[in-house]
Amino acid sequence: MKTMDPLAQDATAGGLARSLRAANLLLETLVQHGVDTLFGLPGGSIAPVYDALHDFPALRMITTRLDGNAVFAAAGYAFATGKLGVVTVTSGPGVFNCVNAIASAHADGLPLLVIAGEAPRIGFGRGAIQEGSAYGANIVEMLSRVTKLSLQVHQASALPGALEKAIRAATAGRPGPAFLSIPLDVQGEHTTPQRSLRRADVALTLPPSALEDTVEALRAPGRKLILVGAGAKGAGTKDRLIALVDKTQIPLVTTPKGKGAFPEDHPLCLGVFGMGGHASAREYVRSGCAATLVLGSSLNEVGTDGWQPALCSTGSLIHVEIDPQRIGRSYATDVAVVAPVDLFLDALLPRLEPAARAADVAGVSHNIARGAEEEGPDGRLSPVTVLRELQAMLPAETFYTTDSGNNLFFAIHYLEIPREGRLMSMLGMGSMGTAIPNALGVKLAEPGRPVCAITGDGGFLMAMAEVGVAVSARAPLVVVVMNDRCLAMVQHGHTNVYGRTSTYSTEPLDVPSIARGLGAGCAVLERPSDFAELRPKLVELRAPLVIDARITASAKLPPNSRFDTVGHNQSARR
Repeated sequence: MKTMDPLAQDATAGGLARSLRAANLLLETLVQHGVDTLFGLPGGSIAPVYDALHDFPALRMITTRLDGNAVFAAAGYAFATGKLGVVTVTSGPGVFNCVNAIASAHADGLPLLVIAGEAPRIGFGRGAIQEGSAYGANIVEMLSRVTKLSLQVHQASALPGALEKAIRAATAGRPGPAFLSIPLDVQGEHTTPQRSLRRADVALTLPPSALEDTVEALRAPGRKLILVGAGAKGAGTKDRLIALVDKTQIPLVTTPKGKGAFPEDHPLCLGVFGMGGHASAREYVRSGCAATLVLGSSLNEVGTDGWQPALCSTGSLIHVEIDPQRIGRSYATDVAVVAPVDLFLDALLPRLEPAARAADVAGVSHNIARGAEEEGPDGRLSPVTVLRELQAMLPAETFYTTDSGNNLFFAIHYLEIPREGRLMSMLGMGSMGTAIPNALGVKLAEPGRPVCAITGDGGFLMAMAEVGVAVSARAPLVVVVMNDRCLAMVQHGHTNVYGRTSTYSTEPLDVPSIARGLGAGCAVLERPSDFAELRPKLVELRAPLVIDARITASAKLPPNSRFDTVGHNQSARR
């Protein structure tokens, strides 16, 4: 007697429809949509999905050490590829550990699908362990505020439709995370697959009037400015931006999140405007412009240097953004265009006439203050020196990921990202501990590209275990720990605002021992002569390398309007 495979019942002569276990159907659908890598952490409520992985050997599963770091790693993967990042975690703490990372991906507009197991339906409302149903923690409702779509799949027959809906939500329009909660017993049920909708294109037509108004504003007399945000970091957009600047001869600045969207060694790049930015960008903006073209920026606090009024005090503001809810919320807009940046530029460029170099930008340059000091007053290295020497040793095409804290502002200000390079900063929530898992996801997405995570000692402590995942995955990335032995950004902020601070120490911290314990290589930078010993380690990189850069805690931050805002609010309450 022939036995039927319990995981897949093929059509028979009697006309029975093909049936799959829901967990297998889930993975099959993801493969059909081009997914090749999953990030996550196993647990009882997601066990059928992990069991089904045995039937899909082409799917790579990256098991992180913390559930939330799986989301950050998937975010790095999605950022690098533009594809859907997929996360699989268990119920209860598995989901709760992901909330911060999901909220960060939502704020930064990254396409993720987070799939979580849930307690069996029979336990709903009866005190089931780790229950997150509507009768318990109601995790679906909770995550609805930080996702584009949050659903629970109540029966296997609803899974195909829910999956397609979630994938479209995550990838259409302004990308973002979608969340699916699937009870344990539903994952084990059988259902009939539906024909997968591989792609859903939304036709966008740019109004000719918006293009004409943009051309007219850019032709008008007076100084012009192009402000570029993270929404202009899509594949091929950098070449379009170069063509736009070369054709119009209009200076360009980026937001901190937009850094890397345009080559910073271009003569008309004025650097970064916003927190951690450059005097060249700030001075040009504050001098007033007859027209400002904003491409792919939500014009939030970080990207506007605390909502500087100079951005719209004079002239026309043209705002191109894929999310209509982000247009007009911070500044009055003269021309609003709801569209992807690359589509807008493709339509705009043929309408523009080449311009001669404008006299009012002659001599204006991207004046990054490189800094000459090699040591701080405490004898430790300055962050300027570390980043300058490090970038000189890494290839031009290096992909940098940054963390939150002083290290972020130093990286935004002192790194110079050329045409070949890229940079990722998850600034939407300002979460610490993102750089290492982001870099892991990027390296797995682009194994041939050098990848360097820049973090602080505080961020390293939050995500250091993921270095071990990089070792296991044979992902030879570089992790630079800007180690000032304290939470320096908090200390500096409190000192600047209140005139006093407590000491928020991160010691004891033995970075080399931790790195070696995780299977990674390590290098220590304490004095300028140590850089000579680091170079061969970078050239011969075969495994993750952690660099303990022991910098001075007294290093002065680049300008940060947030301190001014906090101080103003504090004074107003007195």
